[in-house]
Order: sequence, then C-alpha cells, then structure tokens
Amino acid sequence: ATPAAITYGTALSATQLDASSGGVAGTFAYTPAAGAILAAGSQTLSVTFTPTDLADYTVQSATVTLLVNKASLTVAPNPASRLFGAANPAFSGSITGLVAGDNITATYASGATATTAVGAYSSGVNAIAATLSDPGTRLGNYTLTQNLGTLTITQASTVLSWATPAAITYGTPLSAIQLDATSGGVAGAFVYTPAAGTILTAGAQTLS
Repeated sequence: ATPAAITYGTALSATQLDASSGGVAGTFAYTPAAGAILAAGSQTLSVTFTPTDLADYTVQSATVTLLVNKASLTVAPNPASRLFGAANPAFSGSITGLVAGDNITATYASGATATTAVGAYSSGVNAIAATLSDPGTRLGNYTLTQNLGTLTITQASTVLSWATPAAITYGTPLSAIQLDATSGGVAGAFVYTPAAGTILTAGAQTLS
C-alpha cells in the first residue's frame, strides 16, 4: 500500500517497506533500502520478491510512491553590541533543524560601519544577517526560515585631554593658551569655567 508521507530526515523503515506476498514464503529486496534518507519530493520505492519455491511461484516486483515533505530549518543570528566608532565584533548564530550529515553552514555579518549612528538595528542592512553555504546542495530539502539578529550600537565615551597650563601672572586674562582641552578628534563645543577673558586672583585656581 502507498505509505504515509514522511518528513525529510526520516530513515526508511518497515513502516514504509512493508510489502506482502499473500502468505507465499520468500525474501523482499527493497530499493532504496531500509535506513536510506530520501530527498524531499515524490519518491519511488520498489520491491522485488523472490519466492522460496521458485518451481511453483514467479519472482514479482512492485512500486509505490512516497511523499517526502520538507523539514523545517531555522537560522538565527545571535544579538551583538558594540560602541560607536568601533569595528563590528565577530558574529555568531545557530542553525536549528539540520539533518545529520547535511553540511550546511552559516556566516554572519552586518552592513553597519564605524560611523553608523547609535541605535538598535533589528532590520535593514545594519541588522545581523546570515549567509548560508550549501556545498552538498541540501537546502532544497528544507523550508527555510532566516531570522535577523539585532546589532546594538551604544555611545562611545569622549576622552578629554587637558594638560596643566603654565603659570600666569595676575592681570593676564584667560585665553586659548590655558583653555586648550582636546576631545580626541570628536566634534563638539567646549564651555570653560571661568570663561576666556577672565582675570583670576592670585593663587591656585581651578579651571573646568
């Protein structure tokens, strides 16, 4: 009888290879044999029956069609994060539902660059996406779900540098000679206290 459909990755067994000979003794030879993993799609199973009593019975063959449904395969990049201005980290992920022996692998990448703005990217080119490698041409046996991973870019800390200025004499107004902090190349505005032009009293003074 036509066997019930199976899912890709299910090995052939006596559940599918169950021809009968009406009580005549003999041996059954199946093609494909028990244990075979069939590709998804409509597959033909065949059997040849050889009677023990070849004087009274003839060798017979039969075929049936077996439907092999596709298996589910899910690829999921792991979420990752980095600082603004930094390079992307090494991404990773998981493949769920892969049948043993199928050498499908994935590499993970994001289109985000060092200058991509701060934010959480779960879609679009900046999200983490998988690229599959299928050297054995097995992907056709799967219903594939490819998820995107979230790349979170967080604010980087600005590193301020400000060397202690040389001493000045009372009456000298503050200027860029004293108010010369740097931000490591990060664009922005400096607000000094006391401000430029201020005349400070004699003694140790704090500039901020």
